[in-house]
Amino acid sequence: QAVPLYQPLPPTIWGHNPDIDAGAPHYDPEAAIAILDELGYVDADGDGVRDLPDGSPWVVPFTVGQEDEWRRQGEVLAAQWSDIGIPVEIELMEFGSMLELTTTGNHDVFLSLYGYSDPLILTYFFDPDRKGGSNRAWYSTDELTELLLAADSDMNQETRYQTITEISEYLIEESPWVFLLVPNTLSGVRSELENWRIHPADGSLLYWNSYFEVE
Repeated sequence: QAVPLYQPLPPTIWGHNPDIDAGAPHYDPEAAIAILDELGYVDADGDGVRDLPDGSPWVVPFTVGQEDEWRRQGEVLAAQWSDIGIPVEIELMEFGSMLELTTTGNHDVFLSLYGYSDPLILTYFFDPDRKGGSNRAWYSTDELTELLLAADSDMNQETRYQTITEISEYLIEESPWVFLLVPNTLSGVRSELENWRIHPADGSLLYWNSYFEVE
């Protein structure tokens, strides 16, 4: 199970702003069809799939981890794209090899995840100096870089939160990254165990100060 995500930071990371969700793109096939038509991605030869605006064949390479969980997610997404005529070609790859591919820039669309506890993760993903490393989308702009630097150097929680919201809204608008979901994490704990916590970033069990009640 999971909950939809409409912005770059999940609710578990400080800086998430639920007020901006309504203005973000939601699942809307009809709107997607209209945008593709407007941009000229239409079925030029009547074979049931869309072509490039110049009429030549269009194929979207979609790199997905070969493990069963990733493959199944990739198939669901590819089916949704196919429903509106986007021709998708899934490329299954060992997850580590896929991440290595994203450091080369020789990739199109890929499926991944992250876990962290601080909004500076956005600098990790979009710092221009990290292209070829953690900037796997190979995306940066001067405006975004300025916002990231401002957020990371601001010691005032209120103004930093406002800047992080601006960053999230910017990424929503520019869409270098499609936000999908936040998976629910289930951890089994015996009822006698006290003082345990769940790590907000990766869902792991924090038990260093835990103890069992003894009668």
